[in-house]
Amino acid sequence: MASKTKNPRGAGRKKEPSALTEARGNKHLTKDEKAKAACDETYAASGDIQVPAAVIDEPTRALFEKEARYMLRVNNLTGRPVYGDEDIELLTAMCLAYQRAIEYSGRESKARSLDSREKYNRMKNKELATYERFLKTLKLDPSSRVQRPGLGGGDDGQSDIIDCM
Repeated sequence: MASKTKNPRGAGRKKEPSALTEARGNKHLTKDEKAKAACDETYAASGDIQVPAAVIDEPTRALFEKEARYMLRVNNLTGRPVYGDEDIELLTAMCLAYQRAIEYSGRESKARSLDSREKYNRMKNKELATYERFLKTLKLDPSSRVQRPGLGGGDDGQSDIIDCM
């Protein structure tokens, strides 16, 4: 029988904060386990998430603000700053990837030659893959969102985000 060895790269999912897991209703911890988790886990220094001074267009700003509102609601629900100013850079990069995907989609639709369309399609798909990777990293993808009454699962009921596909 082959021996099981640990993957040196640490494959697998990263452990998420216990406050977030509790908010989802997935974890039942004793008081001692909660206290130990509170001491062992690192949370954001502050729960403040503001739109950066970076120049981004209106659909991108709307996406940033929508995700920031969800992050702040999660912070309020958990009572701890799960998301904070440390996440602004990642959120901005995610929004800029979204913005570039929209731009490449527009260029793809206006391209006259098949080669140009294929080039812009590849560029758009690369940016969408980057966008999705950031969604998962920040736990903003639909499967990672907290589904609680009053939290709304991250959906504000607004359709101000443009679908670039």
